[in-house]
Amino acid sequence: MGFSDWITVLNYLKSRVDAGDLWVETPQRVTKYMMERDNYTVSVTADNGSAMTIEFNTSAEINPSPMVANSVYSDSLTLVITTRYNQSVRVNAAPFGGAITVQYGAGGVTSVTQNGVPLQEIPVGVAQARSTLRAERSAGTALARQPSGILVRNPSGRPVTVRVYALSGQCVVEAQVTGPGNSVATNGLAPGLYTAVAGSASIAFAVQARGR
Repeated sequence: MGFSDWITVLNYLKSRVDAGDLWVETPQRVTKYMMERDNYTVSVTADNGSAMTIEFNTSAEINPSPMVANSVYSDSLTLVITTRYNQSVRVNAAPFGGAITVQYGAGGVTSVTQNGVPLQEIPVGVAQARSTLRAERSAGTALARQPSGILVRNPSGRPVTVRVYALSGQCVVEAQVTGPGNSVATNGLAPGLYTAVAGSASIAFAVQARGR
């Protein structure tokens, strides 16, 4: 690919990002987002019919290393908030940013704030790319972390390729598995953060240094 072709591709990607159809980030940011999304939860703690309060639960341990606190995983997460009138709004909210307040009525959502700071609605395409991965992978192939590898649940039984990527974006493990349940070994990986991908399924995990 020539330089001019590369610039054309980058300009196209930028136009899709600006239109809200695409989410582009570095491997490290994507991995952190996935680890937060798979471990943090949100719940409605109050709703009187005109105002709703939503709070994050960040107590689940993401990285078992005593050197890494959950506060390191503080990137904003995409939330799809639905009121009792079945009106939905999509916003990015910080897990450690405080309570989220949604003001709404029969006519629609009037404001969404976090700790008093207004949150802006994000484009639908970006919200779908970031927040619906969990639903998409639950219907087909699913991945789970095991002590020595990645468990691949594949209800269809058809061959599926599993790839593991380092934070640099380099593919460090690639294996094809067949059948409803298989494991891909990862015990040879160096300490660090990784992302395993199989079809539309993905999982982020950490490999710790072994004590001597």
